[in-house]
Amino acid sequence: MILGALLCATSGGLMAAATSSQLTEHSTQHLTMHFSGSGDHTLEIRTIEGNITVQAYDGPDVQMIVDKTLSAENEDEMRAARREVVLDMGNDAATLHAIVRYPNQQTCGGRNGYTSRPGYHARFDFTIRVPRAAQLQLCTIDNGVVLVSGMTGDFAISNVNGRISMTDVAGSGTAVTVNGAVAAEYVSAPRHSSTFRTTNGDVAVTLPQRPSSALHLRTLNGHVINEFATTPDAAGPVASTVSLGADRAGLTLETLNGDVRVLRRSR
Repeated sequence: MILGALLCATSGGLMAAATSSQLTEHSTQHLTMHFSGSGDHTLEIRTIEGNITVQAYDGPDVQMIVDKTLSAENEDEMRAARREVVLDMGNDAATLHAIVRYPNQQTCGGRNGYTSRPGYHARFDFTIRVPRAAQLQLCTIDNGVVLVSGMTGDFAISNVNGRISMTDVAGSGTAVTVNGAVAAEYVSAPRHSSTFRTTNGDVAVTLPQRPSSALHLRTLNGHVINEFATTPDAAGPVASTVSLGADRAGLTLETLNGDVRVLRRSR
């Protein structure tokens, strides 16, 4: 339920298009959400299918655009999709959330997984401007990428079928997918232990010129490329630990099928 304090404007209206086998409907919402309190702030976004794009800025509020696309086999299923698929919003709190909920289903990140419903399909794409220091909890499953830029807060990012890309970040946390690459470019080394993992894809982390970290690098079918190492790059299966200092937490980079790269930031 969208709380009363949430400022919401719907743009573009609804667009319905019929093909020989499917109906589609698209709508766009522009939302402004407000953090409360002076402590730590967290934004939680969970969707089953769709992209999540987060851009840091220096304002106090969360500014969100939600593009929703429904597709259905017939009018009855379209009505069911409108009625059953809900965007649950939580506003005016230390943790703000936007969570896509299906009837009798786990949300993204739930332990029991998700089973698609025959007859209709729902996609939610999120484009969000977020206060720079906020913490992030982001989750998507199918046909979506997670893009994060400029954030300095800690993070927990999950995907299944899609890549994760983080640029100009400074927080600590986890970024994990199954099918897709994981990349993070840091402006300063993480303050706490962090993990970047995939099953099928490359993992690349770019660090400042003089990081002080223990690096745990693992691949089964691929290469380890470490621009801070004094030894040649190695081909998989590889599991290595490189100590670059003792005053920073360790970083873990793992994949089964792909390369692991630790790169030196040049700017």
